[in-house]
Amino acid sequence: MTESTFGPQPGAPRIPVLTAADLAVGYHPATRRERRVLDGLTFRLHANELVCVLGPNGCGKSTLLRTLAGLLPPLHGSVFLRDKHLEQIDRPERARLIATVLTDRVEPGFLTLFELVALGRFPYTRWDGKLNRSDHEQVVAAISALGLEALRRRHLAELSDGERQKAMIARALAQQPELLVLDEPTAFLDLPSRVEILQLLRRRVGSGGEAVILSTHELETALRIADRLWLIDNEGALICGAPEDLVLNGAIGRTFARDGVEFDGLTAAFRPITRPRGRIILSGSGVGGQWTARALERIGFEVSAPPEHSQLAGAEFSVRIMEQRSGSIDSAPLQWRLARRRSGSEQELQFASLEALTGFLRAL
Repeated sequence: MTESTFGPQPGAPRIPVLTAADLAVGYHPATRRERRVLDGLTFRLHANELVCVLGPNGCGKSTLLRTLAGLLPPLHGSVFLRDKHLEQIDRPERARLIATVLTDRVEPGFLTLFELVALGRFPYTRWDGKLNRSDHEQVVAAISALGLEALRRRHLAELSDGERQKAMIARALAQQPELLVLDEPTAFLDLPSRVEILQLLRRRVGSGGEAVILSTHELETALRIADRLWLIDNEGALICGAPEDLVLNGAIGRTFARDGVEFDGLTAAFRPITRPRGRIILSGSGVGGQWTARALERIGFEVSAPPEHSQLAGAEFSVRIMEQRSGSIDSAPLQWRLARRRSGSEQELQFASLEALTGFLRAL
């Protein structure tokens, strides 16, 4: 894999936070020969950059992240942190430079949430582990950033999986690393919390100067927040680029292609490939129009915008959204008027909900 350059840049060249050259990652089994998971990887990561690692299950995302964090030795090639070979950096310094949040389940013991987050300051404290004023401020700031103030004195055993995961992320932020490595950091969180955490990391990259690498299955969110994607394709190659480029050149669609499923580059979502049961002309825009189209597509119809001259234009059905107000989905009740053309005549019906409309169409 090669990286593109865009001509000379003004000023001194930036030194990457992380560099990998001809890297192979995998395992050294005790009873078998080495098992390479990914091979021939070359890439760079700079400060104030957030990279999302994407790929099918079992493609090697976690193995790659553990290698970059120094938890697994490379099978071949080199990893550099700033201008130092990662394997030559001693553990105390590495602990100040790299923070990790992995998928391993945390054994809570008797620690409180505050005490867990305070462990992020351990690389900076004296031998007795006592926090000074600056350490304490960093711990409090990290807890506040994750919205955990009310839980700071609770024991970890009393927390939900999601709350405990947030505490682990707070610990990593309190560490103030140059490189933050997170493997599925939102795995135990509900959907609003997933978006909240990823947006927090996005803001941190812009203000704190860290470089962030995270693996995720949240494709739509990754496309919105990542500066770059590292996409591991079905052949084990690493494709690097801006999210929009990987959508437009088809790399994401090819990587996640499955029988009966296609990637919709317009909506950044996957949907089943079905044979349309008919075509519906939809008149309506905004939030109501978007969700009406989704409901009609879900029950198997191809949805088209109205042509200029003929409302039905060869389609048996047309749907018009009535009483729609812009801005909010719950600003006013909507009405759906269905026109059906049969034997040269038109029949019109009105529905007060999408459930009623789709129920009628399904029954035909």
